[in-house]
Amino acid sequence: MRHLLLGSAAAATLLFAMGTSAFAQAATEAKSDAGAEVIIVTAQKRVQNVQEVAAAVSVIGGEQIARAGGYNIESVQTQIPTLNFRKGGTNLNSSLFLRGVGTINFSIAAEPSVAVVLDVVLARAGEAFGDLSDIQRIEVLRGPQGTLFGKNSSAGVVNIISQSPGRVHSGDIQVTANDGNEYKLRASVDMPFSDSVRSRVTVFGGSYDGNITNLTTGSKINGYERYGVRGILDIDASESLKVRLIGDYRKADDNCCGEVIGTAPTGANAAALLSLLPGITFAGDETRVVRNNLVTRTEEESWGVSAQADWDAGDF
Repeated sequence: MRHLLLGSAAAATLLFAMGTSAFAQAATEAKSDAGAEVIIVTAQKRVQNVQEVAAAVSVIGGEQIARAGGYNIESVQTQIPTLNFRKGGTNLNSSLFLRGVGTINFSIAAEPSVAVVLDVVLARAGEAFGDLSDIQRIEVLRGPQGTLFGKNSSAGVVNIISQSPGRVHSGDIQVTANDGNEYKLRASVDMPFSDSVRSRVTVFGGSYDGNITNLTTGSKINGYERYGVRGILDIDASESLKVRLIGDYRKADDNCCGEVIGTAPTGANAAALLSLLPGITFAGDETRVVRNNLVTRTEEESWGVSAQADWDAGDF
């Protein structure tokens, strides 16, 4: 029991350290009375110290996301305990699970158990399974969150907050190159029209040849080609009324998902099976060639607009 408690304390300390770069949209940095850094979140739709939130919340800060280069929901699962991502042939039949609870579906009409919020609640979880660009932080709330986030959050919520438009003209660009001819580009520019009207536009794109060669077609599989644009307009209508307008468009051409055979066939039918797969050397998960006569390809095109108004009603 002592070892278990020490392990739990170490894990909690690690989670706290991972999230220390997360701040609220309206705050750049916060310090406690003792001078320690305070993690500010909006998990309950108000600016709060994470220690005051009566819910299980994990936070990934913007600096950590930026260092990771290209980022998506699949990357988040490696940094958030109890969050799992089931990748499908398309975004529509991919799924999120929190604490082992989620929804596996093959229909565009199915509703998820884990809600995804990209500034506003998304009706379909697949809408957020592409690359995440220009993100300020990610908050993961475990357990039912229907009071604040609606019926599609019985298992929890992944709350993604975008980078807010700046008050001065500025821009930044990020280029990533990885092994296997994988390239990603993101460019953002802040264009304030006045102190009360500010905009931010982000363009992004990426391509990847793939990691497995299909001997039947002679081409790579498990690759992709994606690009899109997203714009945010913040309007301070008054001291108490803030309005945010968002528009986005993206297109994706994915070739997923080709799997390798982990071990060579054995038994009486081994020779017959191997004769159907000439040219393949079985090397477990290091195998990099397959013979598939079915090419799984997905073309997706999506766009969306949203409006959000926050009104400060004083003490209410």
